[in-house]
Amino acid sequence: MGDRGRKGLAPVLAGLVLLGAACSSDASDSSDSSSGSATTTTGGTTTTTPPVTDVADGRCGTGLPPEVVEAEGGWPLPNGDAGNTRAVVDSPIGSTTIDDLEEVWTYDVPGQATFGNLTTNPVVVDGRVHVGALDGSTHVVDLASGEAVWSERREIGIFGPAGVAVGWGATYGISTATTVVAHDSADGTVLWERDLGVAPGNQVDMAPALVGGCVLVSTQALVAGSRGTLYALDHADGTVVWQVETVPDDFWGNPEVNHGGGAWYPPAVDPDTATSYWGTSN
Repeated sequence: MGDRGRKGLAPVLAGLVLLGAACSSDASDSSDSSSGSATTTTGGTTTTTPPVTDVADGRCGTGLPPEVVEAEGGWPLPNGDAGNTRAVVDSPIGSTTIDDLEEVWTYDVPGQATFGNLTTNPVVVDGRVHVGALDGSTHVVDLASGEAVWSERREIGIFGPAGVAVGWGATYGISTATTVVAHDSADGTVLWERDLGVAPGNQVDMAPALVGGCVLVSTQALVAGSRGTLYALDHADGTVVWQVETVPDDFWGNPEVNHGGGAWYPPAVDPDTATSYWGTSN
């Protein structure tokens, strides 16, 4: 894997390199440890965030993975940050500089699905680019050189947009259309798998969200009598922490025809309270 070619992620990643380098802050902060509370002072205003906690008593904890916190200002989550803002403040890329971007490297992502093979954002953590493809493959590429670090090829084929998330030493994606997988971020070793195929026609089409020791995912319902379900999985072993059905039990009175619910995209999360905000499908 890792063949370099003329098609790949370079146009996007060239922008990400500049965007990440452009962010700065005049804020100062202090914390007692990675699991303790943190105090931040900005413009004379001091705020204290709750401590980072893990899954306990059937509930997600609070806080974000250390990889995400340390990469703040880069692109450590599928939509940039926990709030899904995709915002880059004071970016050097604008209408007057866009033409100055140049290709640095390319990386081929072979494979295909219904809508091609790449329809999602990469995640950039620890100097590596993590990409989840529509065929279920996961690719990890060195940000500086464009060379493959590791990859896991699969031939699944989902609607997408798909994608991966990185946290707590793992890269989370899918290994079948309904199975969430955790790979060791260092070398791609499979740490655990969790099958969420509770009904025919279900599949996982979204990039995960991460908060409080939980991996948040959803199934999509694509055939009559199936419904999408929101899940929180324990990052350590994939155990279901909680699940929420998004379609009533009676399928609006007609399960032979009706189906739907679930989510296509990762939810926005509040790391201080582990509250997640989902936009569900029809």
